[in-house]
Amino acid sequence: MKVTIEQEITKCRDCFHATNSSQLHDCPFTSAPYPTIWYCRKMDKYNNIIHDEDKISDKCPLKGKN
Repeated sequence: MKVTIEQEITKCRDCFHATNSSQLHDCPFTSAPYPTIWYCRKMDKYNNIIHDEDKISDKCPLKGKN
């Protein structure tokens, strides 16, 4: 069975390709909160940090694709 899901994205953090450093670094031995940096798993590894949390990045590889 194949399922298609359509989601309207208004900012990078809404996308299912977005992740953050807290999700990637789950260390139970760290007493201080880990700084949260948001990443895109679809972007090139050198440009994958999401800087603006209120809009879609101009570097988004999926921007404009339908």
